[in-house]
Amino acid sequence: MRACLLIIFISLCTTTLSFADSLTLSVEEAYALIPHKQTRYDHRTSPIDKNQKTYFHQLFSLTDFAVIVRVELLQKMYHQKPYNIQEYERIYESILSKIDRLEPASHLKGAQILVKHAIEDQRKFFMKWHHAEKSAKQDYKRYSSHPLVARSSSNLKVAYGIYMQSYPQESSSNKQAFFDHLCALDFI
Repeated sequence: MRACLLIIFISLCTTTLSFADSLTLSVEEAYALIPHKQTRYDHRTSPIDKNQKTYFHQLFSLTDFAVIVRVELLQKMYHQKPYNIQEYERIYESILSKIDRLEPASHLKGAQILVKHAIEDQRKFFMKWHHAEKSAKQDYKRYSSHPLVARSSSNLKVAYGIYMQSYPQESSSNKQAFFDHLCALDFI
C-alpha cells in the first residue's frame, strides 16, 4: 500500500510539473499579487494519518497551480494582454484530471467535489469572458458579481467548513493553511 501511494504521488508530481513550464508566475508570486498570505500545510505537525497528509499535500499543490492560472488569466484578460486560451484550458483540464485521481478519505469526498467544481466554474468564467463579444468583455471586469465566480466562492467556503469540522485537532498553522489555500483560490 505504501509503495502504491508513493508511485501515485510521484506520478502526480511529475505530470503536475509538465504544465508548470507554461505558467509565468510562481506560487509565491501569484499569492503576492492577490495579495494573500500563504501558509503551507505542514504534515509534520499534523496528527492525522499518513494517507490524509499525503492527500492534503497533493490537493494543495494542485490548488496552488489553479491559483496561478486564475491570477495569470485574470491579469492578462483584465489588462488586455496577449494570452493563449487553449494553453490555459489544457492546464485547467490537467489540474481537474489530477484532482479526480486523488483519493480522499470518505468523509472528504464531498469537499473534494466542491473544490473541483469551484475550479471548473472559474475555468468556465474565463472561457465565457474570452468568447464574449467585444462590447461585453468590459462587463467581465466586474467579476465578483458574476454567477460562476459567486458559485465558485460558495463552494470553496463550504469545502473549508468541511475541512475545519473534520479536523478540529489540526494545528493552528494547518487550519490556517486550509483557509489560505482555499481563500487564495477564491476570486472574492
